[in-house]
Amino acid sequence: MNRYYGPLLALGLALTATYTEATDYFLTIGGGYSPAGNQASLEANVQFYQRILKDKHPGPRVHDIFFADGNDPAKDLQVQATSDRPVRPVTELLSALHRRGPPGGAWIRYRNHEVSGIAGGNEPLLIRQALERIAQTAQPGDRLILYVTAHGDEALEDDDPFNTSISCWGETEIRMQEFTRWLDKLPESMPVVMVMAQCYCGGFSHVMYEGGDPERGLSKRTRVGFFAQRHDLPAAGCRPDIENDEEYSSYFWGAMIGQSRTGKPMPGCDADGSGQVSFEEAHAQALIAGQTIDILLKTSDVLLEQYSRIRRTGEDSDDQNEKPLLGMQGPIESLLAEVSPATRRVVVELCRELELPLTGDVADVSAALRKHRNSVPGGPGFRPGRRSNSGRRELLAEVTAQWPELGDPEKWEQSDLLKPKDQTALLKEMEALPSYANYLKRREDREKQAVQWDQHELREVKYRRLVATLESIVRARNLPLMATPEQVAEFQRVLRLEQTELAPRARK
Repeated sequence: MNRYYGPLLALGLALTATYTEATDYFLTIGGGYSPAGNQASLEANVQFYQRILKDKHPGPRVHDIFFADGNDPAKDLQVQATSDRPVRPVTELLSALHRRGPPGGAWIRYRNHEVSGIAGGNEPLLIRQALERIAQTAQPGDRLILYVTAHGDEALEDDDPFNTSISCWGETEIRMQEFTRWLDKLPESMPVVMVMAQCYCGGFSHVMYEGGDPERGLSKRTRVGFFAQRHDLPAAGCRPDIENDEEYSSYFWGAMIGQSRTGKPMPGCDADGSGQVSFEEAHAQALIAGQTIDILLKTSDVLLEQYSRIRRTGEDSDDQNEKPLLGMQGPIESLLAEVSPATRRVVVELCRELELPLTGDVADVSAALRKHRNSVPGGPGFRPGRRSNSGRRELLAEVTAQWPELGDPEKWEQSDLLKPKDQTALLKEMEALPSYANYLKRREDREKQAVQWDQHELREVKYRRLVATLESIVRARNLPLMATPEQVAEFQRVLRLEQTELAPRARK
């Protein structure tokens, strides 16, 4: 039953049936593959998720968390050290001139993770065994909600490009097709909802197919996923600091309580006014507000791309009696009549941000995207990080002439000149060098251009998200004209599961 089109039937069932609460099984995979890849933001994501569940899911639940090295007391988490870092302006300047990273690794430290209530480490064997336990105890009506906040890797060369992986502790991994086989052990009637924020996570959208292979058709099991990124691109996130929460997890789970992981307000997430934020509505919030370069997607988008298509410009139907496919044309608002409130919110909010009227033609969106791509900040051919005359070599030569030991690329950090108490005075002497002002001006210009480029790239992503949403709407309209009844029915089941909520549900 679609939550938007079957309220009378739902009311009838509620009046005639007796319900008990179903059990939701939660399985969380988090952390890195080693201490160097186990950033504090991954820990913060899991802790934030635990708070969300405590607030929004008071009903029966079983939660297995597999994080980093598990209960090992060793220092496994990378964090950014700021409060105890001494001010060393000359050391930082010389690090830039010598093209080094943060001096002496002073910005990073390690500690043991503080995720409570974990079942073990992020290890493939433990995760597989947890799914096997769920398969043995789950009852009809129970549900599995899987959350991954970890690293991921792209498919192997010459392999299925969607067979991407979840990176696990000790440089191990779980590939999509292997994971699909693990999910197949669950009861056929058990729905699975996945929220994945690792790099290349879009590959796991293919768990909806038998064996993870579209050629084998749709699985008999209904599984949906919400993915931070496509199968062929890395995702944002994974930082040693937790003050910056510009990542999918913060927007998705934060939508459930109306604020991000760091407390930034997120109003309007309850698009249909039901009093609860569905998974689809949470994904919509990430699409609208997310300031990352991620190209978000969900299972229904992938299914539509596989089984439907969009009429090309100038294409005519071979059969005059056949209803023509819809194309990417006509007023934007004409596509919004039959979509869910969450989808409508995505289109309306992105159009507002991009200053595109809803009365405008759908084709105008793609035209605006092409125009934006041609308006490159910094001039034609500019790319941030591209080598240019930064004045670095000139300033380093002058520093070396004045203080030879500071010009030694291997031993400069060992110089007695770099004692913290002497650095302020030494910096003033360096600022008096002839090439310092030129170096500083060029560095400021490059930083300004990098910011402009980032803003340009983020705006392009918003255009791409809007185009992708409109394309999914058109494909959904065309699906009944192209797909089999079974495929259309599966699409409806996928939509219903995407539109469910985190809150406990009733079991008949």
